[in-house]
Amino acid sequence: MLDSIVIGGGPAGLSAALVLGRAGKRVVVFDDDNARNKVTHESHGFLTRDGIHPSELKELGKKDILKYPTVSMEMQRVNEIHRENNHYQLITENGDLYQTKKVLLATGLKDVFPHVEGLDKFYGSSLFSCPFCDGWEMRDQALVVIFE
Repeated sequence: MLDSIVIGGGPAGLSAALVLGRAGKRVVVFDDDNARNKVTHESHGFLTRDGIHPSELKELGKKDILKYPTVSMEMQRVNEIHRENNHYQLITENGDLYQTKKVLLATGLKDVFPHVEGLDKFYGSSLFSCPFCDGWEMRDQALVVIFE
């Protein structure tokens, strides 16, 4: 029986696992490596790491959490979660069964783009979906807002 399962291996999920691991909790982080920011060149807003490449930030986070013997990471998707009396049962895409007292969802967001032919070709180069991530770099430039 695990103390906690964290679903999502981005900055939020890794930060939660770090704190839980430092508290001696038995934790497994699940991540399917399908990040929203996979086309992003730089991550911002992380103290001492402003402008870091997202994959480097993630790798550093993995190294940090895996220093703690009670924390592990599984690179697979969780397909099912069931409540069983006083705990949860999770089934992964590989059919593995895990039991835990707590589940923390840190899956982030997914963008839903309007149906405009060829739009995906510009995502990450001249089309950006997050003003917090890319707003500073795009300041003082022309802006188009697309509503559907």
